[in-house]
Amino acid sequence: MNELQLLVFRIEDHYFTVPINKVARVVDTLQSKSMPLLNTAFEGLFIFDNRLVPIIRLAEQLGFYGNNIYNTNLDESVIILNSEGYFFGFRVDAIEGIEKVLSSEFHPVTADVADSAGIKAEIISSWAEITGATVYLVDTDRLLSATLFN
Repeated sequence: MNELQLLVFRIEDHYFTVPINKVARVVDTLQSKSMPLLNTAFEGLFIFDNRLVPIIRLAEQLGFYGNNIYNTNLDESVIILNSEGYFFGFRVDAIEGIEKVLSSEFHPVTADVADSAGIKAEIISSWAEITGATVYLVDTDRLLSATLFN
């Protein structure tokens, strides 16, 4: 069985995760520079490791509109991902920790599962029960594609 090491984070009262091997860095609250011509799916840009890094509005991509995630709070963090040399990030309400989970514990996300959770299924690949909570696995490739091409 394949064991996955995952970074678990929270947006509003929902738990999400990404594979730890895709995480370049987790940064405490960060000010991004807004760019007027940037696609509205992006919050802005900032410089990380001498690169311009776009910050994706993940909460909106998941279907959480009108929340205050883009206002600074004490627990807020930015997760910076490295997808085959392309860096991008997104803001989350809180980092919950790192968990090891067997891949067999994950289940496909169906429309019914996504609807009952109130999230968009397009960028979620699967879900699992981790430490008593339902956690949704964000497909970072789908997230990047959905943000760039929608």
